[in-house]
Amino acid sequence: MRADRISAMKIIVWAMILSALPAAADYGWIPRYQQLHLRVGGEYFKTSENFLSDGTTQSIRLLGRSSELSEFRFFVEPEYGFAKDLSLWAKVPILQNAINSTDSTNQNIAKSTGLGDLLAAIKWNVKEEFPLLTLEANLRIPLYSISAVDDTDLVRGDGSLDMGFMLHAGYQIKALFFSVSPGFTFRFGGYASAIRLRTALGAKTDRFHGYLFSESHFSLSDSLLYDSSLDNHEVIGGGGSFARLSGSPTGMDLGARLGVRLINNYYFETYAAHSLAGRRYPKFWRMGVNFFAIFDFSVPDNRKRMREVPLDWQPEKTEEPHAPR
Repeated sequence: MRADRISAMKIIVWAMILSALPAAADYGWIPRYQQLHLRVGGEYFKTSENFLSDGTTQSIRLLGRSSELSEFRFFVEPEYGFAKDLSLWAKVPILQNAINSTDSTNQNIAKSTGLGDLLAAIKWNVKEEFPLLTLEANLRIPLYSISAVDDTDLVRGDGSLDMGFMLHAGYQIKALFFSVSPGFTFRFGGYASAIRLRTALGAKTDRFHGYLFSESHFSLSDSLLYDSSLDNHEVIGGGGSFARLSGSPTGMDLGARLGVRLINNYYFETYAAHSLAGRRYPKFWRMGVNFFAIFDFSVPDNRKRMREVPLDWQPEKTEEPHAPR
């Protein structure tokens, strides 16, 4: 088991190193004062395999049948610059989850619909010149219950209250930009706390933008939580997938986002991501679309400005012209 764990650790370390090379992307940039950034969109998530504790994969099984977990997510994501160099960010999702068998019957085994986790953060743009530095304090609040009666119940998340912080650093050279965001998440209720890393690398023009991004989550300890062993995820309500109720997930995802400006400050974006490696982590695909808009509520100061005059100012004396003789 120790050799398997070392092998899995090597996989994750290499994954985190790779995530620092390519890279969701404007982490170092926040809205200006009295400016609102708003994303509204939908997302599809699908997984039929788990990364085990040694980094290998295994098909999800529920009630003795190979299964897959799918999720449709609708979300609203505002961020508002409420003061100079300060912004408030939130994300509210509505989820529709289902576990279906992967055989020819495609039978539904479990499902649930409702609110997911409320994500919120306050950001402080510490340094405005490149490289930008932004400090974030974040919070995850579950808006659902994780109580389940039998395996036909499916919870909509981990049900964990998480608190954390991240430091976003961003740099831009003409159309190219790069950002890296290390952070830490404190988890409670038996979940293992974790180190997090986000990176992004891309380019933007007046009309188009695109970037590669990565997200890594590294749990600092092993937590069985509701399981009897590290590789046996039999918790009721989890659907057999480490996407739900995994006490100590570790993994790295890689994805890409493309956007186009429709008109003025209105954009359309599409994105996709895939998990590359992990430990007690779901092997998944995620894809989505959203509309992005920028609203500026600032009022320009059009008052006439008077020129400041020093208190000790005196008009210059000029000699009277001599009368012609």
